[in-house]
Amino acid sequence: MQVIFILIAAAYTTFYLAVNLTSLTKIISLSLYHNSFKSYWKSFHSECVSGKSQYAVIIGFIIALLLFLVIIPVIIIRRVVYNKQSVNRKESGLIFNYSKSYPTENNSTIHFYTNIQEVGFKDIRVPISGNTKKDFKETILKFQTFKKDHPYTLIEHEEHKYMKLGDDYIKFPLLITINNSPYPVYFIYTKQHEKQFSSIKQILKTNGVDKVICFSVFPITSQSGSEVIKPSISLA
Repeated sequence: MQVIFILIAAAYTTFYLAVNLTSLTKIISLSLYHNSFKSYWKSFHSECVSGKSQYAVIIGFIIALLLFLVIIPVIIIRRVVYNKQSVNRKESGLIFNYSKSYPTENNSTIHFYTNIQEVGFKDIRVPISGNTKKDFKETILKFQTFKKDHPYTLIEHEEHKYMKLGDDYIKFPLLITINNSPYPVYFIYTKQHEKQFSSIKQILKTNGVDKVICFSVFPITSQSGSEVIKPSISLA
C-alpha cells in the first residue's frame, strides 16, 4: 500500500512539474517578447504555485530561479542593443515621434510650408495649430477636398503606418493613398524633425519612393535647391 501511495505522489508531482515547466516556457517567452522581467515572478506565482503539488512547486522554483538568472543578461543585452538601434532608427527618420503639441508663437507663418506641388498636386493651405492630432486631422480633411474636382478619386489615409522597407521597418506619420498610389506625409515641427526628414527622404528615394509630402513650420528648399517653397495660399 505504501508503494502505491508513493507512486501516486510521484505521478501527481510529475504531472504538476510538467504543467509548471509548460507555464515557465510561456512566462520566459513573454519576458523575452516584452524584453522585460518585471512580471516574471508574479506570473510564476499565479501560474506555478497556486494549488500545485508542494514538491512540484519547490522543483519548479529552483528551475525558475536558474532560468531567471539565465535570461537576465539576455534581456539586458537586448535592451542595450535595442536602445542603440532605436536611436539610430530615429536619427535616420525610420521612426518619427511627435509630442502632443508644439509651441507656435515663434513660427514665421500661420500655415505650413509644403512641397505638395512638387509631388504633383494642387497647393493646399493647412493652418499650424501646434497640436499634432489636430494638424493631422486638418491635413486629411484638406486632402479630401480633391474629391470636389475629381469625384471618382479614391482617397484613404492611415496614421502611424508601419511598412517593411528592405530589411527594416519604417513608420510613416501619415500615409495618404490616392487611387491606390501611396504618399508618405511628414510633419516638421522642430530642427530635429528637419534632419530626420532630410535623411528619410534619401532612404525612401533609394528604395524607389520618390513622392514624399511634407508640411513644415520652416521654409522648404525645392528639389532644385534654388528657391524656397512658400506657405500654401490656395485650396486644392
